[in-house]
Amino acid sequence: MKNPNVFVPMLLVASVAMADDCESPGVTPFPLGSESWIDVFQDSIDRSQPVHASEVPGDDPRWQRLRTMPDHAPVEFSAWMQPDDEWQQVVTQIEQPVLVVTWSFSTLPNASVPITELLEPRRTMQEYITSEQDAPATLWFTLHGNAFEHLDELGIDRSCFNMQAGPDATEQAILWGVPTVGVPYAFQQCALPNADVVGTWWREYMLIGVADRRAFVRPSYNPCVRPESESLQTNDGIPLWSDALGRYALADATVAPGVHAAQQAVLTAPSPFGFKAYDIDGTPETDFSEWIRKWGEDSWVPARQPGNTGVNGFPYTAVGITGNWLAAGPQPALPADSFLALSEFILKADAPIYWLGVRSASQYLGVPDSKAGQVSWCDSCLGDMDMSGAVDAGDLLMLIEGWGTRNPGMLFGLGDTAAECTPSEVMPEVGIKDLLWLIRHWGPCEGWPDGLESLRPMDCD
Repeated sequence: MKNPNVFVPMLLVASVAMADDCESPGVTPFPLGSESWIDVFQDSIDRSQPVHASEVPGDDPRWQRLRTMPDHAPVEFSAWMQPDDEWQQVVTQIEQPVLVVTWSFSTLPNASVPITELLEPRRTMQEYITSEQDAPATLWFTLHGNAFEHLDELGIDRSCFNMQAGPDATEQAILWGVPTVGVPYAFQQCALPNADVVGTWWREYMLIGVADRRAFVRPSYNPCVRPESESLQTNDGIPLWSDALGRYALADATVAPGVHAAQQAVLTAPSPFGFKAYDIDGTPETDFSEWIRKWGEDSWVPARQPGNTGVNGFPYTAVGITGNWLAAGPQPALPADSFLALSEFILKADAPIYWLGVRSASQYLGVPDSKAGQVSWCDSCLGDMDMSGAVDAGDLLMLIEGWGTRNPGMLFGLGDTAAECTPSEVMPEVGIKDLLWLIRHWGPCEGWPDGLESLRPMDCD
């Protein structure tokens, strides 16, 4: 255990040095900051074309952005479950484990309690099954590390997302991080359609989980998540073009029998890995063809196209890659070749995922300063702003320093107090609720779970 009296001065020195080193990357996701998210997004989707109807050449570099879920040996660990309304630890095994991440708000769309309470920092590897929630909704994921790759390709210095880099670090981490996963709810405001969705940008957190590879499906005309092999023809997740339909489509058994068989295996696997997801209105759907048809009608069109019934309309691609709307439109914020950003996957509704925990954007996307004694996101926990591996005096000093400011990296006490759709301009100030939350969660972080050593990523060492 570190000596906090030594660690805190080291952090103060590191903070000054990191802030001085952080320069503008030369591109910006939003010229006017967080308040301009809506305008940039609206402009891009109004001018974009649905990618699912445009054939992409087989050698196009954009296909390189597709990721497959690698093979991995089984793991065994203690998971928190709630079979009789009482939390208890149960030894659990995952045969084909994968490490995935997603963005979520301080209140999950299908949870009745705030996520900061639902996912207690001291309850690592908590089981979560979408279909068992009060108001189920489909959850979207990317593989761990995919967002790092995308931001690094753009030349973004992720050490500047570290909260020691300055008071704007978490806002910058959210600004750059959320668009890479193309989440429209992340910048929802009351003036927009479907405004009952809870999700202003400053309420964003990263959720990291472990699940069986069979629990996922690609929301694409090729739902396969496994890599191509001699025994399994998945085409590495790249969808097949249909000349008859004039768009991408599920594999035809008469044209591509091997790929068709692999796709059907993904969609008709035994329980709990059979396909089940939710339409945009919350209706459960077990027919993948019908689900993707409805999703396409609602989402793969410009916002103002007649007949669109989706949240806003946005260029989801239907080829398994997030459409990075920052690169769309006549004056894109980012280079055109970054339009297709991250591989996307959805969790089958009856399959369990086990949450490693929740992290702020700074904790997950930022680069820790090992010289200052900081640990990685793997060994940190929510509330550990100085990345020391514990919620302690260093974090208390940071909170006091940020008292009365609007810093999304310090808003731990949100709870349900801002559950209404609130414009981003009225982000709460750091105050007493955040202090009380910090005190309640005082102490060392749990660290990386026993039994998952083989899944620990290289960026954590």
